Amino acid sequence: MPKYTSPTAFAPNTPIMCYTELHCFYTYFSHPVYPSTYPYLDAINKRQIGLIRHNYVTPAFPSGTRQTGIQAPFNLYGKLNKNPIPKPNIQTDITSNNVTKANQPVFYGALGNKPSNAAANVNNHLLQSLHNPVYKPNANIVEPIRNSSVSATTTNSPTTDTLSYISSSRITTVTTRKPLNFRPNTSYEHWNSNMYSNFEIMAKFIRSLDSLERKFYKATFEKLTLSSPVERKENGISFVQTGIFLHLALMALSSEVDVETRREIEKCIDLELTDREKIYILREIVSSLPKTSDALKFRLSSRFVMGRRRPLKPQFQHGLAPAMRLRIDRLNTTDTAQALTDSLNKMVEKDSKGAMRDTFEEEELSEGMCAVLLSTMYLRARWRSAPTVLNGTHSFLDSDSAPQRTMRMIRINDIMRYTELHEWDAEAIEIFYATPGLSLLLLVPRGRSLRQLAGHVADTSIYHVLDRMYTLRVAVTLPLYTLRMTLLLPNKLQSMGISRLVDDSDAECNELRLSHAVQRLMFWQEAGRNAFKDDGIEWDEAPELELVVNRPYVFFVRWRNVTIMNGHFVL
Repeated sequence: MPKYTSPTAFAPNTPIMCYTELHCFYTYFSHPVYPSTYPYLDAINKRQIGLIRHNYVTPAFPSGTRQTGIQAPFNLYGKLNKNPIPKPNIQTDITSNNVTKANQPVFYGALGNKPSNAAANVNNHLLQSLHNPVYKPNANIVEPIRNSSVSATTTNSPTTDTLSYISSSRITTVTTRKPLNFRPNTSYEHWNSNMYSNFEIMAKFIRSLDSLERKFYKATFEKLTLSSPVERKENGISFVQTGIFLHLALMALSSEVDVETRREIEKCIDLELTDREKIYILREIVSSLPKTSDALKFRLSSRFVMGRRRPLKPQFQHGLAPAMRLRIDRLNTTDTAQALTDSLNKMVEKDSKGAMRDTFEEEELSEGMCAVLLSTMYLRARWRSAPTVLNGTHSFLDSDSAPQRTMRMIRINDIMRYTELHEWDAEAIEIFYATPGLSLLLLVPRGRSLRQLAGHVADTSIYHVLDRMYTLRVAVTLPLYTLRMTLLLPNKLQSMGISRLVDDSDAECNELRLSHAVQRLMFWQEAGRNAFKDDGIEWDEAPELELVVNRPYVFFVRWRNVTIMNGHFVL
């Protein structure tokens, strides 16, 4: 019999916009998307796909097999068959005369038996394996086993078998009839329909996130440019922000605020979802973020601080907030401004492990507080290729009105991604960190001004830049710096169309209002402990391109298919 193999989930030639445009996604993935086990996948740029992972096994199969999808046929007792079994085109229920086509949304387990209604709810739980890099099928709450109270199948009853589904609440016994030439049902149409439904939700979120990030970026750049001194009016000042956690926080808070405020939030983020869909997205995004390792120090925390007597809706307190890992803290809002300042500063200091202090000042809390949203992020990553610390200092080409400045720089020679943006009069370079999936994307103007480039970034999706990039060996010279940012959100939210959420006219705080909203971020661009000294000897291969970044630029810290940080560097 021919062996059926599942279609590969990684398509290196697939445009990256296919993961944000539904019609393109279904064109390239018209068949059920199962992870493949072909060995050449390691050579493929897996960074293109942020919504699909290959390192999971089909949840219905035991963990002892390494095969996936319909590549692993099973016999009646859940053991792996030696000979592969082709996928059947029809399914016949011998207890009746009904014939079901395989392309109908029906789901039977790996053993070919139809689970009970109670056990069928487990299918949604199994979809967690799509984004969980280490999925353990045996940890499911439902497991098919042989019923010990029923004798095994004998030759006197060759078509009868009994299975039990163990759950945390009850045991359900299902008796089915099978022919003597029984073969396991390998149809996963219902599983794939749920998978495509979740992919559709995630695709909507990715498009919404891209739109909000550009709005947030534009608002921040305009506000900081207006408040900058005269010599910095052209490029503003350096800043760093995280649009993804602003988006997640707005999604979570939209279920707690009043109807009018919720409409403003949904209009701004251009996304309307049910609470169940929001919980799914929050869990998937937060759980898939990078983890701290030897090559990466990544700290993330979100807090929602409010008065002790303010009630919260159950769907927010017990559903959305835990899904986002949003910690809810209570303070006595009648305390003095000094006491409130000390309490909030201690929270940020604790979340950043002491790296960020003195976030709030006493004057900011002199009029009290209603609710405070705190987002803390710390990122310090090691480069994939060890850099060389250049000797001396180098000139930094800021705007013509800015004074002359110098700074220390490093040189990295590695395989990178690059493209020229002729219509923007700029260049794009993507440098990879040692953590797989983590990269730094730089948009460098050819001149000294960032204003024109910032306008293009605010109006155009970053995916259009990523789709044009190609791989080659580049030697890039970068400045060394560390950015510490305290970004106040209320005025940015107002300029983005969310005014009711930050309206402080209600002194009694009868409705949920954010009196303070702050992003506290810290981003390192350093040489690292593995850097080399500039002794004039270079062992790396000759680069195909030399690029010196000695002028202001736009940067994006990318994790797989999303941006976790972005901003400007202006010395």
